[in-house]
Amino acid sequence: MTLRSDELAIQLQTEMLAVLEMFREIQSRDRQRPLTPSEHPGGSPWSATDHLAHVVESELSFLAIGRRLIVADPDPTRISLRGHTPAERDAFVNRENHAQVESRRGQSFEDLVEELRGVCEQRVQLLKGLSDEQLARPVPGAQRADVRWAALLGSTHHAGAHLAMVRRALAATRV
Repeated sequence: MTLRSDELAIQLQTEMLAVLEMFREIQSRDRQRPLTPSEHPGGSPWSATDHLAHVVESELSFLAIGRRLIVADPDPTRISLRGHTPAERDAFVNRENHAQVESRRGQSFEDLVEELRGVCEQRVQLLKGLSDEQLARPVPGAQRADVRWAALLGSTHHAGAHLAMVRRALAATRV
């Protein structure tokens, strides 16, 4: 069953608010300490704040992809710029992710939470402006041909995955 744009917008908002609340629940003493290794070779480990910074950057990317979809950009995900093989694309993404996190290391956890809330609201507004027909369209250039606008723009899977990594790492250090 495909959700209508208004239903998808409500679902995204509800799920992102839950993600935000779970990030806020991380104790201040646990926010800056290294928790997980960087996937970029030689990159420094990521803290909970680093994961939050990455989620902000990723949400901004999803918003940009949505805007490019609306104007019928032939490569809205910019996958063609990331290399020709899966290994090249993975290396590109890991390098890009780490550079983005490094560039945000001076921002406070609270500022990142507030920025994520704002980006989430922009994504919700973008979804509300899309027709159900648009949401059913495939995403040009996506790694999988069956990816639809709704799945890409209305999902919190990426943010949730990073939150789960942080929570697992925190739980492992408390044992």
